[in-house]
Amino acid sequence: MAADIHRRAHARNPERGETIGLNVILRPDERINELLISVSQAIRQQFGAEFVLGTKQLSHMSAFQTAYPASQRDEVETRVKQFASQWAAHRGPLEIVMGEVAPLIAKPGSQWSTLLFWDARRNKLMTEFHQRLLQLLTPLRSPEMLAVHAELRADPHVPQSLIYSLNLYGTPLAGEAERPHFTFTRLTDANDVEPALTLARDMLAEWQGHELTFDKVYLANAGAHGTVTEIFTEYSLKE
Repeated sequence: MAADIHRRAHARNPERGETIGLNVILRPDERINELLISVSQAIRQQFGAEFVLGTKQLSHMSAFQTAYPASQRDEVETRVKQFASQWAAHRGPLEIVMGEVAPLIAKPGSQWSTLLFWDARRNKLMTEFHQRLLQLLTPLRSPEMLAVHAELRADPHVPQSLIYSLNLYGTPLAGEAERPHFTFTRLTDANDVEPALTLARDMLAEWQGHELTFDKVYLANAGAHGTVTEIFTEYSLKE
């Protein structure tokens, strides 16, 4: 997995007045990574898609993604590093069980139904991990949002639980709306959602209930459609 981690020097030195997107993420093991890529590629082969997972668009599970003033970049990294060290000392690696394949919003015809997820089942330890990151990083976030999140908040058909999360944390799936997941892709046509979901479900049928272990946490960029293309730092979650 190390070979597909992109570190670019310019990403660490943005203009100080700029707003930047950062994502604290978890990454799957090699076997699940290959599975996610194969599902993403299969969807792309049959339907129009905005991106496909691979060596450029990295498979990941977001723990907390939001926008920050560029001036807070170093402080975010410091807090994530300290958090990971404390977590490793008192908790250790995270375990999570994979669940269903579903869209971001299950509303036929909605542009947000085109984001296709492989959801994980929330558990106490994962929620604690997420909540502690919220407590540490939310005070640093920008009053501005990432473009995709601003667009989501402006949509009157988006569920209020997501709007509440956007208003509090600058991201839709945080706090009570926490929803750990991997994203396969974003379709270009909402009419393709159901057949694409069927394809993904068929490919993942034997993996429902599969348990994943995460022993590292990463600080990465927050790209278009929630993608990750650059990983800046990584920290162990075990001593």
